[in-house]
Amino acid sequence: MNSLHILATSPDTSMGLQIMQIPMGATIACVYDPIFVDTVTKRKSYILDWGRRKTNQNMEKYISGHKGVDTIFHTFTFPVKEKNWFYIGAHRWSVVQLTDFWPLEGNSRTKIIKKLCERTQGEVDETEMANRLDSGELKQFCIELTGIDDSRVSQDFSSTVLESRGSPYA
Repeated sequence: MNSLHILATSPDTSMGLQIMQIPMGATIACVYDPIFVDTVTKRKSYILDWGRRKTNQNMEKYISGHKGVDTIFHTFTFPVKEKNWFYIGAHRWSVVQLTDFWPLEGNSRTKIIKKLCERTQGEVDETEMANRLDSGELKQFCIELTGIDDSRVSQDFSSTVLESRGSPYA
């Protein structure tokens, strides 16, 4: 699990992502420091991020390559404030193009700039990060998460792989 440690220590602007097949045949996706957006009207969840165009393209290829092996990703997330990994269930992932899904003005802009700067571990200050957003160097990247209709898929994974007896949604 050294690769998961690298997600936490990389000074990259983009969120950390590691997708892997485990011996029992399931695919797991680990997302470090994500920005989640849930929509009530569309009943969808999204992972939203900003990265350089090439980084976003590579991330899309990386996700697509793993979808060719397995369409269901057992998804784990590490919110930095919580300081722990959480299993959020089995999902289908789709990279989607949603322009200006998150507004980059006012308080929203301040939050995004702060989060992106924190990821760089002090290598990029807020003024430089704002310049990167304004110049278009950093582009929005969005992954749509669609939960699996059969909750037993997540429950079986949780009880078999994680050896947990409770619901992964508790």
